[in-house]
Amino acid sequence: MGGSFGIALLAVIFDQRRSLHRSNLVEHLTVTNPLLQERLSQLQALVLERGEGPGRVADQALQLLSDQVGRQASLLACSDVFRVVGLLFLLALPLVLLTGGRARGGGGGGLIESLVKSPIPA
Repeated sequence: MGGSFGIALLAVIFDQRRSLHRSNLVEHLTVTNPLLQERLSQLQALVLERGEGPGRVADQALQLLSDQVGRQASLLACSDVFRVVGLLFLLALPLVLLTGGRARGGGGGGLIESLVKSPIPA
């Protein structure tokens, strides 16, 4: 149950961070930006090469740009989730060290120890 809770929590963090990064990326896309204009013309040329009609070229180029922004936002969100998981591991490390060392005693040998103690007769 703890694993399911952790995965759900990371999914929520991922969705929130992806939305945040997408809005931040879209905020910097302005019509007056020459790099954006160049990218849109490249995407329009790509759509025309695919054989699409000239009426939908601009719409499909904008859709491709939106898909690229979405992928970049997802990548940034994955990076954020990775940082959160790394931080949780670092915070849990002292707890692991406080749990103590190996168990003492002779219990729980396993298959290899039983073979070593009683070899197979020839």
